Parts: sequence; structure tokens; C-alpha cells
Amino acid sequence: MTNSSFSENSPTSPLKERKKRDPLYITLIIILIGALSLCAYQWSHFSNLKEVCAIENQNLNSYIKEMEADLGSSGLDLMSTDLRENLQAMLEQMDTLQTDNQDMLDSISGQKERVTALMVELEDMRKSGKRDARTIYKLRKETETLRKVMRFQVHKIDSLNKMNIQYRGEIEDQLATISLKDNKIKDLTDVKDGLAEKVNIGSRLMTSGAKADALRVRSSGSFKETPRAKSTNMIRACFTIMANPIAVVGDKIIYMRIISPEGGVLNDGNPELFGVEGGQMEASVKRVVNYQKENMDLCIFYDVENEINAGEYIVKIFCEGSEIASTAFSLK
Repeated sequence: MTNSSFSENSPTSPLKERKKRDPLYITLIIILIGALSLCAYQWSHFSNLKEVCAIENQNLNSYIKEMEADLGSSGLDLMSTDLRENLQAMLEQMDTLQTDNQDMLDSISGQKERVTALMVELEDMRKSGKRDARTIYKLRKETETLRKVMRFQVHKIDSLNKMNIQYRGEIEDQLATISLKDNKIKDLTDVKDGLAEKVNIGSRLMTSGAKADALRVRSSGSFKETPRAKSTNMIRACFTIMANPIAVVGDKIIYMRIISPEGGVLNDGNPELFGVEGGQMEASVKRVVNYQKENMDLCIFYDVENEINAGEYIVKIFCEGSEIASTAFSLK
């Protein structure tokens, strides 16, 4: 029973397996056929392209030979001269290009070097006596390429220069605006300084009724005016400090400067120095008063220790670096 069953099933197993493998084989065969077809197409395409290139190269060589035959030596010389003139003109035009852009300057420099190299190559060919149309053709092609590059650079430089002019105009306008503002600020500062100076001048102490005379001191301690130099023991200057509402209150140092007929300043050998605009001066004597923006009558005395000469004496009063009073008296 078992053998009968085996003999019935065994013929069908290989058949089923073969049916399973047939689609796979067919797929592989189709892929191989497609690959072979693609390779055949590519081979045919490149073969045709190679033939076209060979034909074009042959035609170009024929054209060059015909051009050499037609032009002859004189024609090639003319083309060489024309090419040299074109290259020289390009160099001259490049020399006129001006820009602040460093990249453009570097590019122009590189193009000038290439043009110079082409001119050297052309000159070497001339000196060698050879008239090679192929070389001239190559140089003409490179010259045309360089000319296109130069035209692009000229256009770009022109655009950059226009932009620079526009920006420069805007910057100049801004600088003009800034300058105008600076001038306004300066004017306001000058006005401020002027007002401050006026306030400073207005805040100075002012006096009225200044008078000076010579005194003779009696043994009793009293004194009286004297017109004689030999009897003078003391010099007195009296004046009124006027009320000033914008002056600064507080202690003020008043300096009295007595100038002798000889032009010297009377002092006791140890003169007081005080500051004025431009330097310092000697004072004969000083006095400190407390000023409260009100009228103040004031007298300042100078003790004469040595005999003085006859003549006119000038008395000047100073406070805070400014002269506030001046008077004079004479002695016989």
C-alpha cells in the first residue's frame, strides 16, 4: 500500500518545482536581454559621437589648412598684427579701470598678466618666423574670451562706481547734516558761554565813590590828612561796595595796590600776591570782608614804614581777580 502511494506522487513533485522556477528564469532572461540592448545602444551612440567629433576635427583641420593656403604668409602676418593691436588695446583699457574693490583689482591684474602672456607668445611666434594659423586661431579665441571677461569687469566697475557715487553723496549729506548740528551746538555753546561770562561779569563786586589820601598819625593815635610826603605815615583808600543780587555772599579778599611815582608797588618787603587774568600781581595790603549782597562802606589802610617821595600815587582795588576801583592822589 505504501509503495503504491509513493509511485503515484513522485512524478508530480519535479514538475511542480520546475513550474515554480520557470518565471524566475524568464525574468532573468528579460533583464539580460534589456541590458544587452542598452549596451548596444550606448556603444552605437558613442561610436556615432566619436565619428562626428572626428569629422568636425577633420573639417577644422581642413579649414585651417585652407585658411593658411588662402591667406598665405602676408595674411597671417596681418592677422598677427591685428591680434597684437587688439591685445595692446585691451591692456591700455585695463590700465584705465579704477575701483576701490580689491577683488576686482586682483581679477584685473590676473587678466593683464594673461594678456601680456598672449602678447609674448605672439611675439615669440613672430621672431621664430613661423606662421601657424592654428596658434593664431587659439590666441584669437583666448583674446575673445578675455575681452568678454573685461567687458563684464567694466560693467561691474561702472556699477560699483555709480553705487560709490550714490553712497558718497549720501555720506556727504549726512556729514553736512552733522556739521550743521555741530554748528548749532557750537552756537548754543557760545551763547551759553556768553551768558555765563555775562553772569560772571555781573556777579563781580562793583564800587562807587573811591577816594585815596595820605594821613599823618599824631602821638595821640589820631590821624589827619596831609599833602606832604615827608609827614605821611599812612595811606587810606575808601569806597563803597555796592549791592549786587547775583553776587556770591561770603568772605571776600580785597587787595589794595599802591603804585609810586617811580612805578613801583609800595609794600613792607613781603608783598601779597594775588591772581589776575594772565598771571599774578603784587599788592600793598589786603583785607578780608564778609559780603552779604548789600551796600558796604569800606576803608583800607597801608602803613608807610619808610619815607616816600613826592608825586602822584595811583591806588587800585582788586577782588577775585578783577579790578573793582581805581583812584589817585598827589603829595608834595
